[in-house]
Amino acid sequence: MNPDYSRQTNDFCRAHWPRLYSLARQRGCDPQSAEDAVQEVFLSLVRRQKIAELVFAPLAQQQQHLAVSLRCRIANAFRDQHREKRGGMAVFVSIESFPFEIVDDRTSFNAVHSALPEPDLLKHALRQLRQEMKPEAWSRLSPALLGDAPCRQQDGAYRVALCRARRRLKQLITSRRKASLRSQFAGAGQGAEEEVAW
Repeated sequence: MNPDYSRQTNDFCRAHWPRLYSLARQRGCDPQSAEDAVQEVFLSLVRRQKIAELVFAPLAQQQQHLAVSLRCRIANAFRDQHREKRGGMAVFVSIESFPFEIVDDRTSFNAVHSALPEPDLLKHALRQLRQEMKPEAWSRLSPALLGDAPCRQQDGAYRVALCRARRRLKQLITSRRKASLRSQFAGAGQGAEEEVAW
């Protein structure tokens, strides 16, 4: 190895070591990790034979290049340490330790129908929902809405459309129920109106 190159490399590393070490510590590295990160930056420069180029570059350019290299090294090391597949920051909790039942949140037509005070309330809401929706959307979503077929389709657009249709159906049922209660309590006075306004 050329003695001049070796001396230039040593001088370069000694000149920039304190600043890079301080920068690594500011980024949250412990002393050992900071030393390792700085050494890896210099080792990478030696392997790629970039020190000869940087030695003759302006000081600001040297500092900027080394600081960016160090930040990348620290970020990559942090990412590798905390990668989920290696069991890093991920906390795994067994659901068997919790005493609860997994309930199907899809509401079937019969369950909703039996919970309603008026038998035709849901039919009116479904009819109105069908008028609001496009025919092809209704034909695709109605089996899941009516409980005739389980929702087994996996595409995201279908699930979003079904969620929106269920939300709209709930709004229609609620508004029709409120209108029905208001008409029943029309002559009962102000107290009944406040009670219906829930």
